[in-house]
Amino acid sequence: MNQTGKRAEEIFETGFYCAESVVKAIALQNGVDADHLTAIATGFCSGMARSSQVCGAVTGAIMGLGLIFGRKSSQDSTDLCYEATQDFIEGFRKQHGSINCRELIGLDLGDEKELAKFISENPGFETCKAFSANAASLAQEIIDQNKGILEKQG
Repeated sequence: MNQTGKRAEEIFETGFYCAESVVKAIALQNGVDADHLTAIATGFCSGMARSSQVCGAVTGAIMGLGLIFGRKSSQDSTDLCYEATQDFIEGFRKQHGSINCRELIGLDLGDEKELAKFISENPGFETCKAFSANAASLAQEIIDQNKGILEKQG
């Protein structure tokens, strides 16, 4: 695990959830102002507001990749950001078998009984903390691999 992954774990341990921890860790690691990012990411946690859809760690990483590779004007190309995002999704899916929260944790967080089971069997949300650390690490690896392209773009 790289420094960004460790930072995501540390942020998670302060009470932030998956998407919040990942996007903030990526931002901080890459010198981007992170003050409002946790608020923007909150609705993406728990598989998008406990709908158990795309994992919040995944969406947080995609937001983080957008911070680094996203377009600054409507005239800019989406190619680098899309490629980085696709690489991330492929890598995360390869490591974990899915990018879907329900499939990753085996429970529907939108169901009160399943949410209670998740909380009781997963004190400290260790499973989600691990997904968050992994997602942040993987996203940072992709960022680091593309630093030369970013520097050429100025």
